[in-house]
Amino acid sequence: MPAANDAAMILRKTQLVVSLGLCTGLAASVPKDQTAKFDEQGAVMYFEFYEGDAKYAGSMDMFHSVYDRENNLLYMCFATADHNIRDTKLSEVWYYKSGGRPGISLKPESYQFKTSTQMFGDGKIPDLGFVGIKIDLSRHIEPVRDLLINLAPLKLGLAPTGDRPYDIKAYGYGDSGSPDRDEPDYAYVHHNRMKDEKVGTKRWYTNNASNFNVKSSIYDFDGMKYDLTKEGGTRNEGMGLIGDSGGAIFADDPKTMIGVFTNFDGKDVLDEGYGIKWGVNGYGVRFNETYIKGLDDACKAYAVPEPSSALILAVPVFALLIRKFRTAAA
Repeated sequence: MPAANDAAMILRKTQLVVSLGLCTGLAASVPKDQTAKFDEQGAVMYFEFYEGDAKYAGSMDMFHSVYDRENNLLYMCFATADHNIRDTKLSEVWYYKSGGRPGISLKPESYQFKTSTQMFGDGKIPDLGFVGIKIDLSRHIEPVRDLLINLAPLKLGLAPTGDRPYDIKAYGYGDSGSPDRDEPDYAYVHHNRMKDEKVGTKRWYTNNASNFNVKSSIYDFDGMKYDLTKEGGTRNEGMGLIGDSGGAIFADDPKTMIGVFTNFDGKDVLDEGYGIKWGVNGYGVRFNETYIKGLDDACKAYAVPEPSSALILAVPVFALLIRKFRTAAA
């Protein structure tokens, strides 16, 4: 079992968001064609949180929103990694950051964190958490207000089951890396002084995942596993790294997330940054009916609309409920 998962919360505290994208032919790992466009997967957002005097960052994915027209308030529900929000407090949420641009600050009026333990009890829990935020839209100019109200949430979907591998595409913000002739033992090196490798750019990567039970002293869950290999580099495969935790993972449908990235095997600290070797494994939560219901229930409890004033903008896919309804109808 991955030792790195035991240190998930420690990893969160060592770096901000990291996303490593590989380009065909094993060239630089920050290809411009793997930087997300402004409106690409807008529901995947960047957020900052803190514990004491230390500030960290991660990714979270909006799957439901409710507009309270009468009070000009917007409620949003997000999925993220549990270790991002456990024992931390929310600082800020950003819609899209890229190429050093600041993005749009959502300026939450209030928020709620729900840890995996709060959603699923004290037994086997996934590295999966819930974030709800309330936005006072009067604090935003009209174009930003319209953008947030009309932002399409992601659907929550069941991940593939069985032993057959499947292709994934994931999104995240943050540091990246590139090959370094002075460090031939590493596939990629993050250079602290390189501007285009710093935190703040929304990127994507692809890979081929297999189902895998992820277990540690804290978590035990239905997961997925994928690796960073030289052979995969020719297929444009990439890897999520430290701080990318919580970023949405997709399979066949780009509007339906089937899991979130949680952690990877590790890195080596170097004088100029850190190095990533070939063979590194990445892990993620693989959505099942229980995990989807946990997120849905947390969202319903947080963003319950008042019939006279609230407009439900989008509803996530309740796979379990729909299936049971159709079975009963038959």
